[in-house]
Amino acid sequence: TLLNSRKEVTPAVKRALEWVRERGVHVVLSTGRIVGEAAEFARELPCDDLMVTAGGTAIATASDEHILQSWDMPCEIGAKVVEAVQSRPVRVMIYVGSKIYINEYSNRDFVANYRVEGFHANKIVVEDIAGEIRKNHLNVTKVYALGEREVLEQALAEIRPLPGITITSSGSDNFEILPAGADKGRALTRLGEMLGVTPAEMVAIGDSDNDAEMLRAVGMPVAMGNADAALKDLAKYITADCDRKLRFYVTFPPPNCGSFAKTMRFSARYACISAGLSRRTRPVLPKSFPYPEPCRRSFHGTNRSANPQQPDCRR
Repeated sequence: TLLNSRKEVTPAVKRALEWVRERGVHVVLSTGRIVGEAAEFARELPCDDLMVTAGGTAIATASDEHILQSWDMPCEIGAKVVEAVQSRPVRVMIYVGSKIYINEYSNRDFVANYRVEGFHANKIVVEDIAGEIRKNHLNVTKVYALGEREVLEQALAEIRPLPGITITSSGSDNFEILPAGADKGRALTRLGEMLGVTPAEMVAIGDSDNDAEMLRAVGMPVAMGNADAALKDLAKYITADCDRKLRFYVTFPPPNCGSFAKTMRFSARYACISAGLSRRTRPVLPKSFPYPEPCRRSFHGTNRSANPQQPDCRR
């Protein structure tokens, strides 16, 4: 959502976030990354100190990487989930508090291909992670597995019967196991209580299955142009992806929103396009305003692009 296909935060993203922050809007990262890794990105961007991390299993601060609230699995359930993945040829990340446990198989790949300082500063390499969990009575907040789909399905066949878990993913090559009831929507709602912002006043932007509950929870759900089809069906607006070279611009809430447009505040996982809200029900923009063609739409939602190659911005 926030990064382009080269895993970069583009200047357009930063400009969009700066524009929103200057207008008194909260910008909150909501990510599947661990606290230290998320904080690394948050410090690079004009974001609030509060973050949703670990796929919605933790609320933390970027400034000191402190976890304020978290949700986890019972020790034995977490150990059984880990057993299903650690012996297979998949890369694993086992989230325990602010640390992330990985085995040597995973470490070799991550050292070579995943160069994020916040990740490597908080990793613990252990060959028998399940044994470590039982030995030290650790509660797991999230299990992430990345690999071939066939191998992932073998692991999931062992995991699905376990009680007290939620299964989601951020792509076809991975899955995430969370405590039952934990998701980005629940965590974002709780974070909103800390800021005095209701879910109805929030915009959330996502691109994957693990963003679905977050989009369901808020007043203005937005899907990226590269989002899964199922996620786009949940969205009220579909924007471009972060690879598209766009000038910064603003979009508006849907018609018939009344006071929604006047009172809306953001607590969003942000993209290269920020949603700016008019103080009037029907916005009037200058003719010289840089409307980008890919996601152009009328305020009444009837003006679709005639170019079939352009993203569908019907919402």
